Amino acid sequence: MVNNNLKALKSGIWYTIANFFTKGLIFITIPIFTRIMTSDEIGEFANISAWFYIFLILTSFQLQSSIALAKFDYQNNFNSYLCSILFLTTIISSIWFTVILLFTDFFSSILSIQKNYIILMFVCLLIYPAIEIFQTSCRVTYRYKEAIIISLIVAISSTLCSLIFTLISNQKLDGRVYGYFIPLIIIALYVYIYIIKNGKTISKEHWKYSLIISSPLILHALAGNLLQSSDRIMILKLQNASEAGLYSIASMCAIIVSVLWASMNTAWSPWAYDKMNNKEFNDLRIYSKLYFIFFFLIAIIFMLIAPELLYIMGGHEYIIAAKVIPPIMCGYIFQFIYSLYVNIEYFNKKQKFIAFGTVVSAILNVILNYIFIPTYGYVAAAYTTLISYMFLYLIHWSVVKKNGCSSWYDGRFFVICSVMAVLFCIVITILYDYNIIRYIIIFAILLWFLYLMYIKKAEIKMAIKNKSLKDLLKIYC
Repeated sequence: MVNNNLKALKSGIWYTIANFFTKGLIFITIPIFTRIMTSDEIGEFANISAWFYIFLILTSFQLQSSIALAKFDYQNNFNSYLCSILFLTTIISSIWFTVILLFTDFFSSILSIQKNYIILMFVCLLIYPAIEIFQTSCRVTYRYKEAIIISLIVAISSTLCSLIFTLISNQKLDGRVYGYFIPLIIIALYVYIYIIKNGKTISKEHWKYSLIISSPLILHALAGNLLQSSDRIMILKLQNASEAGLYSIASMCAIIVSVLWASMNTAWSPWAYDKMNNKEFNDLRIYSKLYFIFFFLIAIIFMLIAPELLYIMGGHEYIIAAKVIPPIMCGYIFQFIYSLYVNIEYFNKKQKFIAFGTVVSAILNVILNYIFIPTYGYVAAAYTTLISYMFLYLIHWSVVKKNGCSSWYDGRFFVICSVMAVLFCIVITILYDYNIIRYIIIFAILLWFLYLMYIKKAEIKMAIKNKSLKDLLKIYC
């Protein structure tokens, strides 16, 4: 048991590092792509990427989500189970691919994607689930090195090939698309053969088992994906590719904060579950505030430096998109808060309400986008997503309150902070026209941070030595 705990801890640390590296690779290549591609081309690629991951859910049926349980129920023929569900994803993908080939013109028009790109995308979808199945199986068996190696190979090869193909191609979008998908197809094919070779057999019993577990998660996964990607799709459809490109680059600039939140939540959740299990709710209330303030300050800083960040990432033509970063960051703040309540729902085994909230919010987001994007352009998409996250926060808070657990966190504190986040969003957007005031605020925050580092250096060293995140939060918050 102790050995497994150590394996889980070690794998968690390395997954976080790998996640930062792969997302960081995307972040640092943004300035290159924005200078060799037009905003229209970037918008079109963002649309292709968004649809690829939506269809990945529909073609894979989220069968990889059943692997964690199958590890226990099919211990003696685990490799056969992986082989079975991989073959099932191929059957589902083939059905989809056949429909696409029969009605290519229709789907090309609906998706706003060229026919050759749709075919390439579905060739990849036929075998790409192999990578997800392999990585999931590695995670549940603590083979983190293999999972991370595949992640890095995929990230590095697709990024490098995209850069090279885009640079040498006269049609930059062709280079970006083919450079992205060809490495995925090659790597996925290798992993596909590896899984089939190890599994060798296919069982209908495995198919039935995986579908029972995974089917309820399809709608949740699809809604979660739509909540994140419907903006880019609908901007291109209702406005144009250029605006989709502007929005896409602004969203990618915010990716560091998103990765930070995901990594922090990975560390926070197990600690929070322990506190819930031991009924140490006072600790939960105190440290959740410090935890939130730390993230809140980072989000505010990103809001303040958005124009400069966009200038570095995309150049002068992308600075205009800075006004969408405050609502995007504000959305992350609401996402952060509702994730605290989601942890309570998970602890109390109320997962069905998590799926319900995601689906309702995704539908709300699509409706609001349809109403406001035609009138207010791509900027409206950032605010409609913010409203959807606010709504999601209310849903999760209501569920937790109904179950008598709302006192586990200081609800009043988070309501006040939510209002402050919206006010900061509005004020900082206005300050983009008053750079001197904005620079003074940034400088003041930097001085405060350095001042604390100087007067609290002994405490900081001790906290780092003890690997205590709680002590670091106390120092800065």
